[in-house]
Amino acid sequence: MYIKQTDDSLSIDWTLPLCIRKPEPVLGWILAHVADIDATLTVRCWPVEGRPHDWEPTHARIGGVIVTKDSDTIAWALIERALRTGFQAIDMRIQQRIRDFAEAA
Repeated sequence: MYIKQTDDSLSIDWTLPLCIRKPEPVLGWILAHVADIDATLTVRCWPVEGRPHDWEPTHARIGGVIVTKDSDTIAWALIERALRTGFQAIDMRIQQRIRDFAEAA
Protein backbone atom coordinates (compact mmCIF):
# COMPACT_ATOMS: atom_id res chain seq x y z
CA MET A 1 0.00 0.00 0.00
CA TYR A 2 1.33 3.42 -0.94
CA ILE A 3 0.07 6.54 0.78
CA LYS A 4 1.06 10.13 0.14
CA GLN A 5 -0.29 13.17 1.90
CA THR A 6 -1.02 16.51 0.28
CA ASP A 7 -2.62 19.11 2.54
CA ASP A 8 -5.70 17.43 3.97
CA SER A 9 -5.90 14.44 1.65
CA LEU A 10 -4.28 11.02 1.30
CA SER A 11 -3.85 8.90 -1.82
CA ILE A 12 -3.98 5.17 -1.13
CA ASP A 13 -3.37 2.21 -3.41
CA TRP A 14 -6.12 -0.20 -2.46
CA THR A 15 -7.80 -3.34 -3.74
CA LEU A 16 -11.51 -2.71 -3.45
CA PRO A 17 -13.80 -5.71 -3.09
CA LEU A 18 -16.52 -5.60 -5.75
CA CYS A 19 -19.74 -6.81 -4.17
CA ILE A 20 -23.18 -7.29 -5.64
CA ARG A 21 -26.53 -7.86 -4.01
CA LYS A 22 -27.98 -11.33 -4.37
CA PRO A 23 -31.13 -12.91 -2.92
CA GLU A 24 -30.86 -15.66 -0.33
CA PRO A 25 -33.98 -17.69 0.56
CA VAL A 26 -33.75 -17.23 4.34
CA LEU A 27 -31.64 -14.09 4.71
CA GLY A 28 -33.11 -11.97 1.93
CA TRP A 29 -30.72 -9.72 0.04
CA ILE A 30 -27.04 -10.12 0.94
CA LEU A 31 -23.77 -8.81 -0.52
CA ALA A 32 -21.69 -11.33 -2.44
CA HIS A 33 -18.03 -10.71 -3.29
CA VAL A 34 -17.47 -11.23 -7.02
CA ALA A 35 -14.11 -9.61 -7.80
CA ASP A 36 -11.42 -7.22 -6.66
CA ILE A 37 -10.67 -3.84 -8.24
CA ASP A 38 -7.19 -2.32 -8.04
CA ALA A 39 -7.59 1.39 -7.46
CA THR A 40 -5.90 4.45 -6.03
CA LEU A 41 -8.26 6.23 -3.67
CA THR A 42 -7.91 9.82 -2.66
CA VAL A 43 -9.62 10.68 0.60
CA ARG A 44 -10.13 14.04 2.28
CA CYS A 45 -9.54 13.89 6.02
CA TRP A 46 -10.13 16.31 8.87
CA PRO A 47 -9.64 16.31 12.64
CA VAL A 48 -12.57 15.76 14.98
CA GLU A 49 -12.24 16.73 18.61
CA GLY A 50 -12.05 13.78 20.97
CA ARG A 51 -11.98 10.98 18.40
CA PRO A 52 -10.10 9.79 15.31
CA HIS A 53 -10.10 11.82 12.10
CA ASP A 54 -13.09 11.64 9.81
CA TRP A 55 -12.51 11.06 6.11
CA GLU A 56 -14.40 10.68 2.87
CA PRO A 57 -13.33 9.54 -0.59
CA THR A 58 -13.08 12.29 -3.18
CA HIS A 59 -12.10 10.22 -6.21
CA ALA A 60 -10.65 6.91 -7.34
CA ARG A 61 -8.26 6.12 -10.16
CA ILE A 62 -9.15 2.78 -11.72
CA GLY A 63 -7.19 1.59 -14.74
CA GLY A 64 -6.04 5.12 -15.51
CA VAL A 65 -9.56 6.57 -15.31
CA ILE A 66 -10.54 8.96 -12.53
CA VAL A 67 -13.99 8.27 -11.10
CA THR A 68 -15.86 10.76 -8.92
CA LYS A 69 -19.36 10.93 -7.52
CA ASP A 70 -20.26 13.33 -10.34
CA SER A 71 -18.41 11.68 -13.24
CA ASP A 72 -19.97 8.19 -12.98
CA THR A 73 -22.70 7.63 -10.42
CA ILE A 74 -22.93 3.88 -11.07
CA ALA A 75 -19.18 3.24 -10.67
CA TRP A 76 -19.13 5.55 -7.62
CA ALA A 77 -21.93 3.52 -6.00
CA LEU A 78 -19.81 0.38 -6.44
CA ILE A 79 -16.80 2.15 -4.93
CA GLU A 80 -18.84 3.30 -1.95
CA ARG A 81 -20.22 -0.22 -1.44
CA ALA A 82 -16.68 -1.62 -1.60
CA LEU A 83 -15.54 0.93 0.97
CA ARG A 84 -18.41 0.01 3.30
CA THR A 85 -17.58 -3.68 2.90
CA GLY A 86 -13.90 -3.18 3.80
CA PHE A 87 -14.38 -0.11 6.00
CA GLN A 88 -12.62 -1.32 9.15
CA ALA A 89 -9.43 -2.30 7.34
CA ILE A 90 -9.15 0.86 5.25
CA ASP A 91 -10.14 3.11 8.18
CA MET A 92 -7.43 1.57 10.37
CA ARG A 93 -4.79 2.19 7.68
CA ILE A 94 -5.91 5.76 7.06
CA GLN A 95 -5.97 6.56 10.78
CA GLN A 96 -2.49 5.04 11.22
CA ARG A 97 -1.07 7.08 8.33
CA ILE A 98 -2.60 10.26 9.74
CA ARG A 99 -0.91 9.50 13.08
CA ASP A 100 2.38 8.77 11.29
CA PHE A 101 2.26 12.10 9.45
CA ALA A 102 1.35 13.95 12.66
CA GLU A 103 4.30 12.42 14.52
CA ALA A 104 6.70 13.23 11.67
CA ALA A 105 5.63 16.88 11.53
